[in-house]
Amino acid sequence: MDRLLEVVAVGTSSLVLSVLGVLGYSHATGTLSRTFPDIGTASATLLFAYLWLLTLVAASQGTVVGLDSARWSGLVADAAMVASGVTLVFLTVALVVGFVTPVTAPIDPATVSVAWLVGGGVVGGGLAGALFGVYFLCCDRLAARLTRGE
Repeated sequence: MDRLLEVVAVGTSSLVLSVLGVLGYSHATGTLSRTFPDIGTASATLLFAYLWLLTLVAASQGTVVGLDSARWSGLVADAAMVASGVTLVFLTVALVVGFVTPVTAPIDPATVSVAWLVGGGVVGGGLAGALFGVYFLCCDRLAARLTRGE
């Protein structure tokens, strides 16, 4: 049961923090009001659910709790690679489905290179993954100190 709680906590918190970050950036740059009306509620809900499933599967492949200090750098590198993979799969599927549906696409493939968009997303996902690796490592260390009463 502890492992299930770890997977759900890591996957869900990573997803929520990532989505809030993207929404905050989109709002600050003004692209949020232009993109979301074209996507629609049902499509946005399906995309969010698909991304949540991907993050839960990714979170189930590793562990954060109780790592020894020799594995800390490996955790950050693993988190960066996993986040890059999740971003690659998500963007590829979302863009392919978005381009073949009969509704207007928020991204015009004639004006934006899909390869650049996916490549930039993968790099951004890797950087975010490394930050999440450091974040969860700090949370684990803090929880370990609190439980020991230090």
